[in-house]
Amino acid sequence: EESLLGEEKSTDRASLYINRNVSFENDSFFSGSMFFQPSIKDFNEDYKYSISLSYNIPVSENFLIKFKISESFDNDPPDLAEKSDQSFSTSFNYSF
Repeated sequence: EESLLGEEKSTDRASLYINRNVSFENDSFFSGSMFFQPSIKDFNEDYKYSISLSYNIPVSENFLIKFKISESFDNDPPDLAEKSDQSFSTSFNYSF
């Protein structure tokens, strides 16, 4: 890969992905996922992860409200990038 400043870097990574969904009696459900990618050669100093958690509330058969929080982290980010990024979103989904 090449950075914005023209620096080239090649990194072999291992990958771990975990996902879990939990349904509740009121038809709402919780969803969580985690992705972890350490460098094979530099496990302690070069790694990335992302975590996403959401709670979904069905209002009707076609309408759903979703609350989602997520974080992405890169211990060795490319040029000018922050190490971490967090977000919170609320979405209203309607299916036809």
